[in-house]
Amino acid sequence: MIAGGTVLLFLDLLGTFAFALNGALTALRATRLDIVGVVTLGMITAVGGGTIRDVLLDSLPPATFADWRYYAVAAAGGLIAFLLGRHLERLNRPINVLDAVGLALFAVTGATKAVGLGFGRCPGSAGQPARRWRSG
Repeated sequence: MIAGGTVLLFLDLLGTFAFALNGALTALRATRLDIVGVVTLGMITAVGGGTIRDVLLDSLPPATFADWRYYAVAAAGGLIAFLLGRHLERLNRPINVLDAVGLALFAVTGATKAVGLGFGRCPGSAGQPARRWRSG
């Protein structure tokens, strides 16, 4: 049997990857950034919301700072989007699908973390405004 913490970590990393792809594909679509810009926007989108969530929940240091896997997964998602972006754009609405997957996974992990810390419900969408703010 898999421990609950392992499942939540997996879901959190999967959501991080989905949002990194989402942010990087949005950057490719909206601007003509080089690989550094695309991966950076993917990473901001991927870890921005979780970092804000952890700070607001006073769960310090944020998980993204305490575990290198978040940055590795976010960078991998941004890099994959940069390298395969033109092919991924041909799929049926990939950004909307990735956005929905990432938001659903982060909502589950965020709500579980908030309840575990004694809080009520909280929104699961702080990373998207961070991406929009950085991409103009």
